[in-house]
Amino acid sequence: MPSPLTVIVSGCSSGPNPSPGLGVARSLRAAFPSAHMIARDASPASTGLHSELFNETWICSSREPLDDSAAREQLLERLSDAWLVSGLDLEVRRLASLDHPRILAPSSSTIRIVAKPSIRAGAGLPVRIPDWLPLTAGEQAVQSFCRRHDWCVWVKGPAYESRTAGSWQKLLGQADALGRTWGRDGLFVQTNVSGEEVSVAFAAYRGELLNAVLLEKHALTEQGKVWAGAIESVPVFLLQPLRLLLQELGWTGGGELEFVRDRAGELWLFDWNPRFPAWIHGATLAGHNLPGVLLEAATGVESRVARRSAGRFVRQVIEVPAREGLALPRERLDPARQATAKQWAKALPVFARQGASRTGTGPISHVSVLPAELALDLRDAASQLECTPARVLLRRTAEARLGALVRLVQRCGIRAAYSIKTNPDSTLLALAHRHGLMAEAIGEQEIAWAMECGWPAGEILVNGPVPVRKEVGATAPLAAAFADDTEGLELYLREPGARVIGIRLRPPFFASRFGVSLESPAHVRRLVELFQNAPHGQRLGLSFHAASSELGLGRWERLARSVIDWAGKLCELSGRQVSLLDLGGGWTPDDLDVVVEGMLVRLVTHARSKLGRGVSILIEPGKALVQPVQAVIAKVAHIRRGRGDAREAILDAGIGDVPQLAAHPHRLAVIRGGEVAALESGPDRLLGPLCMESDRIADAVALPVDLAVGDLVAICDAGAYDASMAFALGRGGATEGHLEPKLQR
Repeated sequence: MPSPLTVIVSGCSSGPNPSPGLGVARSLRAAFPSAHMIARDASPASTGLHSELFNETWICSSREPLDDSAAREQLLERLSDAWLVSGLDLEVRRLASLDHPRILAPSSSTIRIVAKPSIRAGAGLPVRIPDWLPLTAGEQAVQSFCRRHDWCVWVKGPAYESRTAGSWQKLLGQADALGRTWGRDGLFVQTNVSGEEVSVAFAAYRGELLNAVLLEKHALTEQGKVWAGAIESVPVFLLQPLRLLLQELGWTGGGELEFVRDRAGELWLFDWNPRFPAWIHGATLAGHNLPGVLLEAATGVESRVARRSAGRFVRQVIEVPAREGLALPRERLDPARQATAKQWAKALPVFARQGASRTGTGPISHVSVLPAELALDLRDAASQLECTPARVLLRRTAEARLGALVRLVQRCGIRAAYSIKTNPDSTLLALAHRHGLMAEAIGEQEIAWAMECGWPAGEILVNGPVPVRKEVGATAPLAAAFADDTEGLELYLREPGARVIGIRLRPPFFASRFGVSLESPAHVRRLVELFQNAPHGQRLGLSFHAASSELGLGRWERLARSVIDWAGKLCELSGRQVSLLDLGGGWTPDDLDVVVEGMLVRLVTHARSKLGRGVSILIEPGKALVQPVQAVIAKVAHIRRGRGDAREAILDAGIGDVPQLAAHPHRLAVIRGGEVAALESGPDRLLGPLCMESDRIADAVALPVDLAVGDLVAICDAGAYDASMAFALGRGGATEGHLEPKLQR
């Protein structure tokens, strides 16, 4: 009598987020009722080991088969008369390197071709790959990528795990969490594609496609696992190219392609797993036993024909008798043991790999390319320092940015105003005034400061939540006064102190504390009444402010178009014209340099079609203009050993001097002997001097090997809210109350 077919199935965790092993085992038991099946896992706490499907259990090391010679030999000995099907993402990659004929998995070279995020094999299919960027591209590039995709992005690990990131702070947190598992180098950010999630599972042997099915995902867990779905045939337009591609790849084993199908019906491929999915038994219920046909093709042993019982399936979690001889945990598992027991199915080699691959806790690289004018500015500023820390003006950079802005607004046929609140430095205000910018204030104190810095009242506009008094303009009216609510607008219209009286609008479904909500019919009616009853000859204006750096560029432009449409309707209902439209600011420096002009051209065209060709349009680029024009130069106060071979340098400047460290990337440079060198990514850290856990300047930089106490470090891109929000904690005194920040301490 021939010996029974022996099959080893790896990864048998169960529960709401099971590994594929248990589904593979159910399918194989249906195909080969008399097979001897061995459940293989890294921990006795894996609940799938207790299933009645298995004749035997095998608890193995999480480091095998390559890191332990004894475990490797044990595996090879078992494979002399057994076949191995792994449902473990990372184990498949390691097993493939053994190139063993009884391991039913694709080759290492094939796995590299289907690895995300690029999924090079996807070029052979009628699908698209969502845009992506490795986090090693650097903070500025990553943040720019996210803005261009409206912050609808995911942070992903190289083999599994993905987390949404709707803001820069959230992205940093998610990347840091994933970095603890994967290290820094493998993480990437990928744009979200809206639509319906579908998957294709297949089995192939030596390049021959044996069978394939498509899954419509009807219900998902929080971790994205299928809870209910329907099995369908793979459409011909996808099946035929897949067949040819698998033949070209010489694929052996199971596989899963995960897609999002958008509203146009186009498929976006975001993952190609070199193993069967956890829902594979649902395909068996629909009459497609993919693990069964795979093992039949490999062994020549005829499998039981799969019979269709249902085309749809739901997942249940049930209790089963515990297997004798396996210890059960008697208390809640700590996180480390949970990772071993529950995530081993996907993270098998992580334990062996973490120590070698992680070079720092900060998962996003600091890739600093310093323009020549910035390097010259830093060198000159350092040569004139009397003490540190010092906030220094980068004159060449400031002149270049102001000149570029002037040329931009001239090409667009609009005007620009300098946002005083962003940085009230008198030298910067003087430069802005000399380049023909207006001044934008948020209150009476800033209006007075603008006049002191040389602006006449007629070139100052105010746009804040507290209405200013009419007499503030003194000898002449202000250029414009925008109220933040209908009460303020009523006050301004009753006692106008500006040539243009306007109001700030809040678009529908936009969360903000500022502006009149256009969601409210009562507010809209009141706006119409106030515009209708405004004094004859009074020029009216509308304002819209939202930070595209937080919203994303596409969403910001759509909101701005919406406000313009609302403005047109407001003019229609009130019978009055709008003479000034203020689109605010909120862009980043590189967006202002690269993409803002195109948006402004489109919006200006749209505004003049809705509001008339005579409408004036204004922008207020604050941080986009001045963020790069100041830096904080500090001294290295102390150097100490960090983790492993890493070092930590403590500066005499920190979060008090650069309070927006976590809000946007800051380029870093070391200045020594008249030379300026950018700091790149590495294992070291730059820390601030305060007794605050958050006083960390950079968590992943490469400090020069000969860095010494007294060397200078420049924290760039500190000219916007880093300047106006700086504080003096740890300096032995309170901050000065004057609006003007000191260029040097």
